[in-house]
Amino acid sequence: MQRKSSKPRDNFELRSWYFMRVSGALIVVLAIIHLIYVHYVHGVDEISAGFIAERWLNPTWRIFDFVLLTLALLHGGNGMRILVDDYIRPKGWRTFALTSLYIVVFLLFAVGGLVMLTYQG
Repeated sequence: MQRKSSKPRDNFELRSWYFMRVSGALIVVLAIIHLIYVHYVHGVDEISAGFIAERWLNPTWRIFDFVLLTLALLHGGNGMRILVDDYIRPKGWRTFALTSLYIVVFLLFAVGGLVMLTYQG
């Protein structure tokens, strides 16, 4: 007879499902704030490298943009991971697709984060 463990099992997919809902809602709010500030408070004719440099003098905007980048990449990467798991059946192709996905997400995060954190203008 096998005893059931009283410890709850770690459920990565459930946590992933919750993450998609929470991150999606946060991305919508952050994207709306971004669009209002950049496109309505300032016009598109003002957007330049100088505008970004001036904006990023305030650490709050750097953190805001970094959080938006992080959430968007993780949300999109997790969505692609789910699609790969659902539609690519052969183990070799699935491993190749997931490895490629993780590399692309990491590189985009590394380059985007490096620019945001080191940009001096």
